[in-house]
Amino acid sequence: MDISYDRLETWQKFALLEMAMDRLQRKKHMTALIRFVRSKYDINLVCREYKLDIPDLEVEDIMESALAKLARRFDYVPPDRQIRMLQVFDEERDLMRTFKRTADEVVTDDGQESPKQDQWPFAMPSEMQLELLGQLFKGAASEYHSDLRYTFRMTGYDAVKAAELLDLSDLLVTEKDDNVVKEFEDLLQQVPKEEREGARALLIANKYNIDATCTHLGIKRFPGKSKKKRGGKTINITGNFKKPPLPEPNIWPDTDACTPALLPYQMQHHPTVVDLHYFTLEDAREALQTFVKHHRRHNTGEVRIITGRGKNSADAKHTISKLVDNELKNMGVKFNRNPRNKGEIFATVRRI
Repeated sequence: MDISYDRLETWQKFALLEMAMDRLQRKKHMTALIRFVRSKYDINLVCREYKLDIPDLEVEDIMESALAKLARRFDYVPPDRQIRMLQVFDEERDLMRTFKRTADEVVTDDGQESPKQDQWPFAMPSEMQLELLGQLFKGAASEYHSDLRYTFRMTGYDAVKAAELLDLSDLLVTEKDDNVVKEFEDLLQQVPKEEREGARALLIANKYNIDATCTHLGIKRFPGKSKKKRGGKTINITGNFKKPPLPEPNIWPDTDACTPALLPYQMQHHPTVVDLHYFTLEDAREALQTFVKHHRRHNTGEVRIITGRGKNSADAKHTISKLVDNELKNMGVKFNRNPRNKGEIFATVRRI
């Protein structure tokens, strides 16, 4: 008689199957796992077909093996991708090497989060952050979506911080705002009377996100506070406003404009190299600490820090180059300056 395992999480089902396959020939492991994925994790079916005995364990006694940790991501990855990851894991037999070979998943437009190389398997977005990310996707124009995806990931799954970096904070409304309600009431003049109560309910369901609600209702919203009438004529309600597209983010400092590249964008494109040109001393200190903590957590090893030589600094006593030297010493990081380029540092960042 089959036992129901519906209440188990995906990773727990994989852990049980892995224990059941202990006596199965090694060459059959992969076919059994693929069958398991394609059967939508029907452990009874797979064990019947391969004549396996399911371990009799309490839920709290199920151990999280490397395969189980891999399976934790499968709720965010389509089945064909799951099979690909399992095949790589079968070859590598190492969790991190498996991920490095398959780390090209991204956040989807509906806010679902998939793994990322420098965070997985150590972090997962919370339900609240996914909900906030969904608000941003609903309210932002499509040209913002790509930036939203990787900024959300590079800020450690912090939707609020990602919104600040992309100047989209006005799309995050998580509690009632009297000004929003008042503006929405003005905008409801475009909606038939019999539909206004439903529109108000939709605004509440959207947590007072007026942009998402207007988009759903097909209402054109004019920026700023709407003025319903002037001289007997309705104005500003049907104005067609759209944010201009974002410029391409700098992944290296812009030497022409003398502007820095934000750390999240740098780490997205060249994660082991940080260029601190044009940072203020305070911003450089914060960026360096974030950079070192990140690589220390993941035991990266060799990294490169570009400070510049400080020749253009107004105060020769207070340069980013000297600040970085002091900070690395304080953090106990071993480093050497490039003998051919004094504005470049080679550092070894290991887990303490």
